[in-house]
Amino acid sequence: MPPNTSIILLDGTKGIAGRAFSEQSGLASITIPDSVISIGNFAFSICKSLTSVIIPNSVNSIGERAFEGCSSLASVTIGNRVTSIGFYTFYGCSSLASITIPDSVKSIGYQAFNRCDNLTSVTFEGTIAPGNFDSYEPFNGDLRDKYLAGGPGTYTLPGPYYKTWTKL
Repeated sequence: MPPNTSIILLDGTKGIAGRAFSEQSGLASITIPDSVISIGNFAFSICKSLTSVIIPNSVNSIGERAFEGCSSLASVTIGNRVTSIGFYTFYGCSSLASITIPDSVKSIGYQAFNRCDNLTSVTFEGTIAPGNFDSYEPFNGDLRDKYLAGGPGTYTLPGPYYKTWTKL
């Protein structure tokens, strides 16, 4: 039997367990219902064919390494109740070009967006305190320092591998 390329979770599902779909190399899409409140550690790690994910407004936490190594992940929508993005959550999502972090997010973990080499636009809709914004490369270049100096807004890079972010 061929692997599933698309999964639709049932309404009423409360959480996605750690490693639930980890290393499902053929998984291209996942539909997460509004009933889910948490995404566990490593839940979708190394799902190399996953291209987009919508994290519904019901989710309040995204676990450590939840989407690590999802190298085809180009589009992520983070719901407006997520309060924390765990360590290494999007580490190695090399196709991810832009992300909007809703004002509900109050902490971003260690290297959460490291190795997202094509990430050139980050929009912060709210404020993250310095102590809750991990200091070691959660974004490429110096975005942490720019954000702490400039606050909410959209920050851009002229292209991949540049190191100087500019606030729009």
